[in-house]
Amino acid sequence: MDNKRRYGRRRLSKYLFLTYNIEVNPRTLGNYMKRLNLFTFVRRKKRQKEHKNTNVKFTDLVQRDYNSRNNVIYATDVTYIPAPKDINQNHIYLSAIIDHKTKFVTYEISLNNDTELVLNNIKNTKFKNNFILHSDHGFAYSSIDYIDKIKSLNGKISMSRIGNSLDNREIEYFFLDTYKRNFSW
Repeated sequence: MDNKRRYGRRRLSKYLFLTYNIEVNPRTLGNYMKRLNLFTFVRRKKRQKEHKNTNVKFTDLVQRDYNSRNNVIYATDVTYIPAPKDINQNHIYLSAIIDHKTKFVTYEISLNNDTELVLNNIKNTKFKNNFILHSDHGFAYSSIDYIDKIKSLNGKISMSRIGNSLDNREIEYFFLDTYKRNFSW
């Protein structure tokens, strides 16, 4: 049998049973393989690198100073909420926009994480004139539709530095608090 060192103890045990009708416990087979120095190649999982759209360049207008302007700074982000185990859907997505001054929140819930979720949330929010909408570099916030929508509302786009969630801490704390209070199943 030439398996090119791809069969481990469990697969080899099953192969022996199905081919030769020989029943061997996988642990026993593993001990024999260890004594005979028969090892399998272990294929390591490669960590997937998260690709962010770095072509869209917006400066961080807020720079963690949330108190300088009155009612014009908003933060937005999308998170997922795991569903209980008895529901077929794995999780739902929550897009929220929080006003830094009043801590008033608008939100939108969807089964899909897409730009439409964010745009619907923006449509339902009443912004002040010359507002700043601060977000991370997520794909929905880098989309052309999102940029056009904010510009049509006379707003400015502010994005935190890549990989630095503290720049957007108000909305991150909101998600943490909401999750702890309501979704701790």
